[in-house]
Amino acid sequence: GMYTANTMASAIEALGMSLANSSAQEAVSSHKIDDCRRAGEAVVGLLRKNIKPLDIMTREAFENAIT
Repeated sequence: GMYTANTMASAIEALGMSLANSSAQEAVSSHKIDDCRRAGEAVVGLLRKNIKPLDIMTREAFENAIT
């Protein structure tokens, strides 16, 4: 079922603040380790491009998360 951690992970993914499909992975698995590695690489890339959370969390992103 969808409990608090899963619900928050899904909402954060819908807002664009986590990598696609990362909320669907089991918490303890080789897939989650790969997700963590990809998330770290994504953060470094965003920092290099000077992309900030406000650039991602737009009105459209919130509307997408709500619907």
